[in-house]
Amino acid sequence: MKNLVLITVDCLRYDALSPETAPNIMQLAEKGLFFERAYSLGCWTAPSLVGLLTSSYPLMYNGELVIKYPRVSIAQILHKNGYSTAGFTFHPYLSKQFGYHKGFDAYFDDIDEISNEHAIINRSRWEQLAIIATKMKKARLLRPIYSHLANRIYLHSLKHKLSEDFKFYVSGSQINELVIDWIKSHKEPFFVWIHYLDTHFPYIPEEDWDKREIIELNIERERWFRLNKPVNPEKLERLKQLYLTKVSDADRYIGNLIREFKKMGLYKDTVFVITADHGEEFYEHGGFHHDLKLYEELIHVPLIIFGDRIRSRKIKRVVSHIDLAPTLLDFLDIKKPLEWIGANMLLKKDSVAIIEEGQKERGDARQGSIFKLNLNAKKIAIVKGDWKYIYSKTQEEELYNLREDPREQKNLITSKNREYRHVLENMRKVLRYHLEMISTRQERILTKRILKQMIMKNGGD
Repeated sequence: MKNLVLITVDCLRYDALSPETAPNIMQLAEKGLFFERAYSLGCWTAPSLVGLLTSSYPLMYNGELVIKYPRVSIAQILHKNGYSTAGFTFHPYLSKQFGYHKGFDAYFDDIDEISNEHAIINRSRWEQLAIIATKMKKARLLRPIYSHLANRIYLHSLKHKLSEDFKFYVSGSQINELVIDWIKSHKEPFFVWIHYLDTHFPYIPEEDWDKREIIELNIERERWFRLNKPVNPEKLERLKQLYLTKVSDADRYIGNLIREFKKMGLYKDTVFVITADHGEEFYEHGGFHHDLKLYEELIHVPLIIFGDRIRSRKIKRVVSHIDLAPTLLDFLDIKKPLEWIGANMLLKKDSVAIIEEGQKERGDARQGSIFKLNLNAKKIAIVKGDWKYIYSKTQEEELYNLREDPREQKNLITSKNREYRHVLENMRKVLRYHLEMISTRQERILTKRILKQMIMKNGGD
């Protein structure tokens, strides 16, 4: 049996990787399976990773983004098959309260520490914002004023913490130490999931950048993002360079981790995966961060699978995270569970990725409530070959030719071109089939669950 190491990097865009920014990752890509057109299942952490780990779509099961049946994670399957399992996430959205610890012998999320010591805003600031948010809900006419005030409090706190060299997240070097210590004290085979946060905002590089510029660029980004201030093109380019420096930091930590595996003699018996939960926007479509958009900068992610016995190959067709967990189980000769939607991406003949999103209806990591997506405000992207279609319940449809328009600047949805109309109708058929398939699969899985519970209740007769 082989070991499995799953590495997810927060906010890592596919186009951020190059021999200059990520030499270790690019060298590893040359040694394994390098998927040039891999897509996440969402544009922010919760929907993307709940789907990746459970081979399910975010809008399934009433849109609740929590790992509980019928969502069954790869950690639960590997644990049942005799694997020692450990997760190292340190992200409030990936904490035990959302079920991510299920199937893990050890789960390092440190959610209490993140909520207090590692929060951008301390408890008193959050209480101020909570009061403001409550007033916003009660007084719609005053909402712009309260919103402006909340953002001002946030920016003041962010600047103060940046000035104090505040540690916003656990660094990759710290995580590596924990991972190595755990592996040394546990038997094989093992499954380890590592989520690096070094590429997440705020961008504070270890490289020798001027501290004043680091503070200025991070604050400026939030002014653009939260206060809609005019974007300075020169500062925007410097902000991108700051982000790429953090990509290089994450790359170095990954390279160090792989070298440790080789030192311990574990590399030959391990399958490694490097991917991202989503990307990051730098004003390509009028915004920043990773809001509810389904453009390439947010959903086109790196995906590399490598190991001592994996033949190197570049795969140019479209693949999806829905199929990642089933593919990994096939590498380990373990049967996938009935509840999973995906299949081995290396054996699939179609070249389609479907990405689901919806406005967050409720949920707060700090208050312990489950994230739920609003099914009445769903947004779905379909990538098929050179084409991309975006369906929204609340906005206009979009259609792009990614080969001719990779930056998605020319929406062809109203074009009278016969070829484009044919593509659009085909995409709408794919969407209808997807929604019908998901509905049917959900009903089948839930029905079998109910029948199993009834059998168990009646003594197994």
